[in-house]
Amino acid sequence: RFGAVAHRFCLAVVAGLGRAAAMGDDKCGSPMCGAPFGGANMLAMPHEVFAGIAWNLRVSEVGKAAPTCKAFMQEFDDAELWFHIFMRSCWPPSSALLAYAEGASSAIGIDWRARVRARAAASPAIVVDIGRGYSKFTVVHGIRGRWEPDGCAPRIVQLCSSPTHPPDCDRGDQLQYMHMLLDEELARAAKDPTHRLHATAIAAGTEPSVGRFALLRDVEEEESMNGMVVRLRTLDVASNRYTVELPVSSWDRLSRRPSEDSSTSGSRRVAVTKTVKRENLTLLRRAEDLPIIVGE
Repeated sequence: RFGAVAHRFCLAVVAGLGRAAAMGDDKCGSPMCGAPFGGANMLAMPHEVFAGIAWNLRVSEVGKAAPTCKAFMQEFDDAELWFHIFMRSCWPPSSALLAYAEGASSAIGIDWRARVRARAAASPAIVVDIGRGYSKFTVVHGIRGRWEPDGCAPRIVQLCSSPTHPPDCDRGDQLQYMHMLLDEELARAAKDPTHRLHATAIAAGTEPSVGRFALLRDVEEEESMNGMVVRLRTLDVASNRYTVELPVSSWDRLSRRPSEDSSTSGSRRVAVTKTVKRENLTLLRRAEDLPIIVGE
Protein backbone atom coordinates (compact mmCIF):
# COMPACT_ATOMS: atom_id res chain seq x y z
CA ARG A 1 0.00 0.00 0.00
CA PHE A 2 2.84 2.35 0.77
CA GLY A 3 5.20 1.64 -2.12
CA ALA A 4 8.90 2.33 -1.90
CA VAL A 5 8.51 5.32 0.44
CA ALA A 6 6.51 3.36 2.97
CA HIS A 7 8.93 0.45 2.85
CA ARG A 8 11.73 2.81 3.79
CA PHE A 9 9.51 4.23 6.53
CA CYS A 10 8.71 0.79 7.89
CA LEU A 11 12.39 -0.13 8.01
CA ALA A 12 13.03 3.01 10.02
CA VAL A 13 10.23 2.09 12.44
CA VAL A 14 11.61 -1.40 12.94
CA ALA A 15 15.03 0.10 13.60
CA GLY A 16 13.45 2.49 16.08
CA LEU A 17 12.00 -0.46 17.94
CA GLY A 18 15.42 -2.07 18.18
CA ARG A 19 14.60 -4.97 15.83
CA ALA A 20 16.73 -4.12 12.81
CA ALA A 21 19.32 -6.70 13.74
CA ALA A 22 16.79 -9.49 13.28
CA MET A 23 16.10 -8.58 9.63
CA GLY A 24 17.87 -11.00 7.34
CA ASP A 25 16.67 -9.77 3.94
CA ASP A 26 15.06 -6.77 2.24
CA LYS A 27 11.49 -7.76 3.11
CA CYS A 28 9.72 -5.35 5.35
CA GLY A 29 8.88 -6.90 8.71
CA SER A 30 6.40 -4.27 9.88
CA PRO A 31 2.83 -5.52 10.41
CA MET A 32 1.68 -2.45 8.42
CA CYS A 33 3.19 -4.14 5.38
CA GLY A 34 1.25 -7.32 6.00
CA ALA A 35 3.86 -9.65 7.45
CA PRO A 36 4.25 -9.87 11.26
CA PHE A 37 7.89 -9.63 12.25
CA GLY A 38 9.25 -10.34 15.69
CA GLY A 39 6.23 -8.84 17.42
CA ALA A 40 7.00 -5.32 16.13
CA ASN A 41 4.04 -2.98 16.27
CA MET A 42 4.11 0.57 14.90
CA LEU A 43 1.32 1.67 17.20
CA ALA A 44 3.46 0.79 20.23
CA MET A 45 6.26 3.12 19.16
CA PRO A 46 6.74 6.15 21.47
CA HIS A 47 5.81 9.54 20.06
CA GLU A 48 9.38 10.80 20.42
CA VAL A 49 10.75 7.99 18.24
CA PHE A 50 7.97 8.43 15.69
CA ALA A 51 8.63 12.19 15.56
CA GLY A 52 12.36 11.61 15.09
CA ILE A 53 11.63 9.45 12.05
CA ALA A 54 9.00 11.81 10.63
CA TRP A 55 11.34 14.79 10.92
CA ASN A 56 13.74 13.09 8.50
CA LEU A 57 11.16 12.53 5.75
CA ARG A 58 10.74 14.80 2.75
CA VAL A 59 7.54 16.78 2.21
CA SER A 60 6.39 14.44 -0.56
CA GLU A 61 6.99 11.39 1.66
CA VAL A 62 5.00 12.86 4.54
CA GLY A 63 2.15 13.56 2.12
CA LYS A 64 2.13 9.95 0.93
CA ALA A 65 2.39 8.32 4.36
CA ALA A 66 -0.05 10.53 6.30
CA PRO A 67 -3.31 9.27 4.69
CA THR A 68 -2.54 5.60 5.26
CA CYS A 69 -3.96 5.33 8.80
CA LYS A 70 -5.28 7.43 11.68
CA ALA A 71 -2.12 6.98 13.73
CA PHE A 72 0.04 8.41 10.97
CA MET A 73 -2.44 11.21 10.34
CA GLN A 74 -2.34 12.22 14.01
CA GLU A 75 1.46 12.17 14.16
CA PHE A 76 1.87 14.11 10.92
CA ASP A 77 -0.58 16.77 12.12
CA ASP A 78 1.93 17.95 14.70
CA ALA A 79 2.50 21.74 14.43
CA GLU A 80 6.12 21.50 15.54
CA LEU A 81 6.82 18.94 12.81
CA TRP A 82 5.52 21.26 10.09
CA PHE A 83 7.51 24.19 11.43
CA HIS A 84 10.61 21.98 11.18
CA ILE A 85 9.66 20.83 7.65
CA PHE A 86 9.09 24.43 6.56
CA MET A 87 12.46 25.63 7.85
CA ARG A 88 14.27 22.62 6.40
CA SER A 89 12.57 22.46 3.00
CA CYS A 90 11.81 26.01 1.91
CA TRP A 91 13.98 28.61 0.21
CA PRO A 92 16.11 30.54 1.05
CA PRO A 93 18.07 28.06 3.19
CA SER A 94 18.26 30.40 6.16
CA SER A 95 15.94 30.32 9.17
CA ALA A 96 16.38 34.06 9.73
CA LEU A 97 15.56 34.96 6.11
CA LEU A 98 12.61 32.55 6.01
CA ALA A 99 11.17 34.01 9.21
CA TYR A 100 11.63 37.52 7.78
CA ALA A 101 10.00 36.55 4.47
CA GLU A 102 7.01 35.08 6.30
CA GLY A 103 6.71 38.02 8.67
CA ALA A 104 6.99 35.63 11.60
CA SER A 105 8.47 36.87 14.88
CA SER A 106 7.48 33.59 16.55
CA ALA A 107 6.73 30.03 15.41
CA ILE A 108 3.63 29.93 17.61
CA GLY A 109 0.18 30.55 16.16
CA ILE A 110 1.11 30.00 12.48
CA ASP A 111 -0.21 27.19 10.29
CA TRP A 112 3.15 26.11 8.86
CA ARG A 113 1.59 23.19 7.01
CA ALA A 114 -0.63 25.61 5.08
CA ARG A 115 2.38 27.78 4.30
CA VAL A 116 4.34 24.81 2.95
CA ARG A 117 1.32 23.92 0.78
CA ALA A 118 1.00 27.51 -0.45
CA ARG A 119 4.66 27.67 -1.41
CA ALA A 120 4.47 24.33 -3.21
CA ALA A 121 1.48 25.48 -5.26
CA ALA A 122 2.75 28.99 -6.01
CA SER A 123 4.27 29.98 -9.34
CA PRO A 124 8.00 30.69 -9.41
CA ALA A 125 8.92 34.38 -9.49
CA ILE A 126 11.53 36.39 -11.34
CA VAL A 127 13.80 38.07 -8.78
CA VAL A 128 15.80 41.09 -10.01
CA ASP A 129 18.60 42.97 -8.24
CA ILE A 130 18.93 46.34 -10.03
CA GLY A 131 22.42 47.82 -10.03
CA ARG A 132 24.20 50.82 -11.58
CA GLY A 133 26.68 49.06 -13.85
CA TYR A 134 24.88 45.74 -14.09
CA SER A 135 21.80 43.97 -12.79
CA LYS A 136 21.31 40.34 -11.70
CA PHE A 137 18.24 38.19 -12.11
CA THR A 138 17.06 34.62 -11.59
CA VAL A 139 13.90 32.53 -11.25
CA VAL A 140 13.06 31.34 -7.74
CA HIS A 141 10.50 28.89 -6.35
CA GLY A 142 9.53 29.02 -2.69
CA ILE A 143 10.59 25.40 -2.10
CA ARG A 144 12.82 24.39 -5.02
CA GLY A 145 14.85 27.59 -4.83
CA ARG A 146 16.81 29.11 -7.72
CA TRP A 147 16.73 27.35 -11.09
CA GLU A 148 20.50 27.55 -11.49
CA PRO A 149 22.44 24.62 -10.00
CA ASP A 150 23.96 25.16 -6.54
CA GLY A 151 27.11 27.25 -6.71
CA CYS A 152 26.16 29.00 -9.97
CA ALA A 153 25.72 32.77 -9.99
CA PRO A 154 22.52 34.46 -11.20
CA ARG A 155 22.33 35.81 -14.75
CA ILE A 156 23.89 39.27 -15.28
CA VAL A 157 22.78 42.07 -17.60
CA GLN A 158 25.57 44.53 -18.43
CA LEU A 159 24.30 48.13 -18.36
CA CYS A 160 27.51 50.08 -19.00
CA SER A 161 30.46 49.66 -21.32
CA SER A 162 33.63 47.95 -20.19
CA PRO A 163 36.92 47.21 -21.96
CA THR A 164 35.78 43.63 -22.57
CA HIS A 165 31.99 43.86 -22.79
CA PRO A 166 29.61 46.39 -24.37
CA PRO A 167 26.27 47.05 -22.64
CA ASP A 168 23.60 44.43 -23.28
CA CYS A 169 20.83 47.03 -23.44
CA ASP A 170 19.78 50.47 -22.26
CA ARG A 171 19.01 50.82 -18.57
CA GLY A 172 15.34 51.53 -19.31
CA ASP A 173 15.04 48.34 -21.37
CA GLN A 174 16.66 45.90 -18.96
CA LEU A 175 13.48 44.20 -17.72
CA GLN A 176 12.36 43.55 -21.29
CA TYR A 177 15.83 42.23 -22.08
CA MET A 178 15.63 39.86 -19.08
CA HIS A 179 12.22 38.66 -20.29
CA MET A 180 13.73 37.92 -23.70
CA LEU A 181 16.55 35.85 -22.17
CA LEU A 182 14.11 33.96 -19.94
CA ASP A 183 11.76 33.28 -22.86
CA GLU A 184 14.64 31.57 -24.66
CA GLU A 185 15.47 29.57 -21.52
CA LEU A 186 11.84 28.55 -21.01
CA ALA A 187 11.67 27.36 -24.64
CA ARG A 188 14.71 25.15 -24.01
CA ALA A 189 13.27 23.94 -20.72
CA ALA A 190 9.97 22.95 -22.33
CA LYS A 191 11.81 20.54 -24.63
CA ASP A 192 13.94 19.00 -21.85
CA PRO A 193 12.12 17.14 -19.01
CA THR A 194 15.35 17.19 -16.95
CA HIS A 195 15.68 20.99 -17.08
CA ARG A 196 15.09 22.65 -13.72
CA LEU A 197 12.59 25.05 -15.32
CA HIS A 198 10.67 22.36 -17.20
CA ALA A 199 7.62 22.40 -14.89
CA THR A 200 7.64 26.21 -14.93
CA ALA A 201 7.74 26.33 -18.74
CA ILE A 202 4.63 24.16 -19.18
CA ALA A 203 1.41 26.16 -18.80
CA ALA A 204 -0.73 23.27 -17.55
CA GLY A 205 -4.47 23.90 -17.47
CA THR A 206 -4.24 26.94 -19.76
CA GLU A 207 -6.59 27.30 -22.72
CA PRO A 208 -5.18 28.24 -26.16
CA SER A 209 -5.35 31.91 -27.13
CA VAL A 210 -4.02 33.98 -30.01
CA GLY A 211 -0.39 34.99 -29.46
CA ARG A 212 0.42 32.20 -27.00
CA PHE A 213 3.40 29.94 -27.54
CA ALA A 214 3.25 26.16 -27.62
CA LEU A 215 5.43 23.10 -28.11
CA LEU A 216 4.32 20.78 -30.90
CA ARG A 217 4.00 17.07 -30.13
CA ASP A 218 2.57 13.92 -31.74
CA VAL A 219 2.11 15.56 -35.16
CA GLU A 220 1.72 12.57 -37.48
CA GLU A 221 1.38 14.46 -40.78
CA GLU A 222 4.83 16.09 -40.47
CA GLU A 223 6.87 14.45 -37.73
CA SER A 224 9.72 16.93 -38.27
CA MET A 225 7.51 19.58 -36.65
CA ASN A 226 7.48 17.77 -33.31
CA GLY A 227 9.53 19.61 -30.71
CA MET A 228 9.17 23.01 -32.40
CA VAL A 229 8.12 26.08 -30.41
CA VAL A 230 5.34 27.83 -32.32
CA ARG A 231 3.08 30.85 -31.92
CA LEU A 232 -0.71 30.49 -32.17
CA ARG A 233 -2.14 32.68 -34.94
CA THR A 234 -5.80 31.71 -35.30
CA LEU A 235 -8.12 29.36 -33.42
CA ASP A 236 -11.02 27.35 -34.81
CA VAL A 237 -12.60 25.68 -31.81
CA ALA A 238 -15.40 24.12 -33.88
CA SER A 239 -13.00 22.12 -36.04
CA ASN A 240 -10.41 21.73 -33.27
CA ARG A 241 -7.76 23.10 -35.65
CA TYR A 242 -5.25 25.81 -34.87
CA THR A 243 -3.08 27.82 -37.25
CA VAL A 244 0.42 28.24 -35.86
CA GLU A 245 3.55 30.07 -37.00
CA LEU A 246 6.70 27.96 -37.07
CA PRO A 247 9.30 28.01 -35.92
CA VAL A 248 9.50 30.80 -33.42
CA SER A 249 13.26 31.24 -33.57
CA SER A 250 13.41 34.85 -32.43
CA TRP A 251 11.42 38.02 -32.01
CA ASP A 252 12.36 41.64 -31.64
CA ARG A 253 14.52 41.85 -28.51
CA LEU A 254 12.85 44.90 -27.00
CA SER A 255 9.51 45.48 -28.74
CA ARG A 256 8.45 41.86 -28.03
CA ARG A 257 6.84 41.68 -31.47
CA PRO A 258 6.87 38.33 -33.27
CA SER A 259 9.58 37.78 -35.85
CA GLU A 260 7.37 38.38 -38.89
CA ASP A 261 6.86 41.99 -37.79
CA SER A 262 10.59 42.80 -37.91
CA SER A 263 12.98 42.88 -40.81
CA THR A 264 16.68 43.39 -41.28
CA SER A 265 16.53 43.84 -45.04
CA GLY A 266 13.68 46.34 -45.29
CA SER A 267 11.24 43.77 -46.71
CA ARG A 268 8.55 42.09 -44.66
CA ARG A 269 9.19 38.42 -44.01
CA VAL A 270 6.22 36.16 -44.66
CA ALA A 271 5.60 33.83 -41.72
CA VAL A 272 5.39 30.09 -42.38
CA THR A 273 2.15 28.68 -40.92
CA LYS A 274 0.71 25.22 -40.41
CA THR A 275 -2.56 23.85 -39.10
CA VAL A 276 -2.54 21.42 -36.18
CA LYS A 277 -4.98 19.85 -33.72
CA ARG A 278 -5.45 20.93 -30.11
CA GLU A 279 -3.89 17.71 -28.84
CA ASN A 280 -0.70 18.58 -30.74
CA LEU A 281 -0.13 21.64 -28.55
CA THR A 282 1.62 21.83 -25.20
CA LEU A 283 1.04 25.42 -24.12
CA LEU A 284 4.01 27.29 -22.72
CA ARG A 285 4.58 30.09 -20.27
CA ARG A 286 6.48 33.21 -21.15
CA ALA A 287 8.52 35.27 -18.73
CA GLU A 288 5.79 37.92 -18.65
CA ASP A 289 3.43 35.29 -17.16
CA LEU A 290 5.60 35.03 -14.02
CA PRO A 291 5.41 37.43 -11.08
CA ILE A 292 8.44 39.67 -10.68
CA ILE A 293 10.16 40.99 -7.55
CA VAL A 294 12.51 43.93 -8.05
CA GLY A 295 15.03 45.24 -5.52
CA GLU A 296 17.90 47.70 -5.66
